[in-house]
Amino acid sequence: MNAGYARTSGSRHLDWRGPRGPRECIVSAVHGRIRRILLTCPHDSGGEFRALLRAYRGLFRALDTDVAYVVLAPGRLHAALRAAAAREGLGPESLTLVTTDGQPTPSIWARDVACVLSDASGVSTLLVPRSIERAGDHLVAECVAAALGMRLRRSEFALEGGNVLAGAGFALVGRDVLSSHSAHGRATRAALVERLQAELGVPHVLAIGSDGPIEFPVAAFQGKRQPIFHIDAYLTLGGTTAQGRELVFVGDVRLAKRVLGEPAPGPQVSGPFDAVAGWLAAYAGPGPRFEVRRLPLDLSIAHDGSGHGAFLTYNNSLVEVTPSSQRVYFPSYVDEQAEDAGPSRLNAVAAEAFAAAGFEPVAVRGPFTRLCWHGGSLRCITNVLER
Repeated sequence: MNAGYARTSGSRHLDWRGPRGPRECIVSAVHGRIRRILLTCPHDSGGEFRALLRAYRGLFRALDTDVAYVVLAPGRLHAALRAAAAREGLGPESLTLVTTDGQPTPSIWARDVACVLSDASGVSTLLVPRSIERAGDHLVAECVAAALGMRLRRSEFALEGGNVLAGAGFALVGRDVLSSHSAHGRATRAALVERLQAELGVPHVLAIGSDGPIEFPVAAFQGKRQPIFHIDAYLTLGGTTAQGRELVFVGDVRLAKRVLGEPAPGPQVSGPFDAVAGWLAAYAGPGPRFEVRRLPLDLSIAHDGSGHGAFLTYNNSLVEVTPSSQRVYFPSYVDEQAEDAGPSRLNAVAAEAFAAAGFEPVAVRGPFTRLCWHGGSLRCITNVLER
């Protein structure tokens, strides 16, 4: 597995904390048009880069042509990135290329390097996790901040961007985030949640996960107290409904197997996702109320006897909700069991689920089945810097 694709490695600990801006708030995962996106390229220029470039071209093709991209990449890859953007109708002003020559190679997982906060004046801060896995990612936020004039601040938590979803006045975070704090075991859960609320600038933070460990019969990127190690692999926010509830799509592994005509996974696999859906639907504490809908979430098992698996997730999407439109950009998968490797039947089911909730579903084509086997998909390779 290429270092740029691996989701685990040694941790790097940052030893600084920047100042807070006035009334900072985490950028929403759903509200507003996407204006600027961060992408990060490993230094490998071979097959892994060519696969990543296919994903980028799918993104360039699907999103509006006025979206700007900040791409961290070594200088020798800049020409290929410019050519890919040009082939999809983007002008040279659409790409800001930041060289990583002479630095450790970053991974492709741009989402994880920071959460983006913004204040009332529009100045942005990159909130960097307390510790960063994948050694090459520890300089990404510094490079971006220097190139774009952003502030930098270190979180008290190992708060990777894939483990938080921000809505209107609230944020969902993975349960494992709380246990990453140095005071875990001494501070109460409520105290840790209050610290997160202060960091993210929202009045309500809900920690999603179980009190006990999650144990699956296969190794498929599980968290400790969450069924997948990042919540954006099985949760998608959809904005506020006409009834004032927050729409949330939750992955459903039984639905996926039912569509594919395959045996349903046992409750050891399906149960944790169903429990999250049930908890959100019944939530009556401080903060938002939820309307829960389900999306197919397919657990694919490796055929090599290794006991490894991967979740093909439609939750790992980019969402735009504005007063005039609702759009979701979702990863399109191929059926690897079919001889012609045609589109998965689940693509249509996911699109129908989004459309039934009032969204315009836009399929983004690329090697996302391959990416899922490395632990991520469409949202994981992007970080929305501005809406």
